[in-house]
Amino acid sequence: MRAEASALRSLEAADAAWFGRALSERFPGVEVLKAEPGTIIRGMATKAQYFLDYNEAGRAHGLPRSMWLKAGLEAHSEASAPLYAAEVNFYRDLAPRLAINSPKTFFEAIDRETGSGVLLLEDLTLRNVRFGRPTDRIDLAGAKRVLELMARYNPVPQLPQFAGGKLAWLEAASAIDTANVIDLYLGFWDTAALQPRFRHVPNALMDRERMRRAVHAMRDNDRFGPRAWLVHGDGHMGNMFFEQDGAPGLLDWQTAMLGDWASDVSEFLVFSLDVETRRAHERDLIAHYLAALGASGVAAPSFEDAWLTYRRHAAWSFLTVMCPVEMHPEEVCTIWAERACAAIVDLETLKALGV
Repeated sequence: MRAEASALRSLEAADAAWFGRALSERFPGVEVLKAEPGTIIRGMATKAQYFLDYNEAGRAHGLPRSMWLKAGLEAHSEASAPLYAAEVNFYRDLAPRLAINSPKTFFEAIDRETGSGVLLLEDLTLRNVRFGRPTDRIDLAGAKRVLELMARYNPVPQLPQFAGGKLAWLEAASAIDTANVIDLYLGFWDTAALQPRFRHVPNALMDRERMRRAVHAMRDNDRFGPRAWLVHGDGHMGNMFFEQDGAPGLLDWQTAMLGDWASDVSEFLVFSLDVETRRAHERDLIAHYLAALGASGVAAPSFEDAWLTYRRHAAWSFLTVMCPVEMHPEEVCTIWAERACAAIVDLETLKALGV
């Protein structure tokens, strides 16, 4: 039955019978009498909200009136199958065992033929959460709570309960290396240079080859390092939600990978704080993160080592200056370019990378 339910190739196939097969694996006796699509979001993955009517068994299980289907059903999805599978593995193997805030899942499966993943996820609108937007600015109290969240999941590969091959599906750097994201994005330089975002690029960052060397140097430092941390890989405000009490959570775990903690921390602080707030408080925030790491039961880096690593990882944010508008609208690219370029200059990132 799992193979049948996992082999979802189109939204049209996600009818009431399919939902019944998928949900009955975890909730015996469930039949879905009606499945009505709601909001549909097409991007890196296909996300579709469904409103469901159940038989008596489904109602007895307390299944919600709506949930989200997430799968790779786009024209480009075949090449991204490992990403969808990684997210399934995260929700199946890690999320239930971590003290983090993430959506509940009702079905997770990987298509045996394509290697792609399919998920049925909690509809967080039923919890009245607030969804972040990529351009949002977070306050200091909120930033500290997000860093505490990251300090709970970043050290997972080092914890004894996850030893013995239990995370064998986690790959180092995931699609970032295999898709050669650095050269792909820097190849958009001439197009990006015509956009409003480029007014935020100072002369010090206008040397294309130097910037290429800088981002590659950052990746090389990671590639030859221990990669001992669980990294979300896309931890900006647009992939976050907040409970009514302000507790943060992260969405879109398809880029989960082994890497350096600073990948997540740098991306979050650079893109989620306004420039002046970051300048005034980033040292204290790094210290706060390191203290939270220690509370998670692992040995945190020294502040000096952590500060250098953080400075170096700001280089990655430069790629958003080149981001194609198919990925993010110009408004997002412009705001991110301002924050990224300011951080790279402030932190003397190129000097820290030796380029």
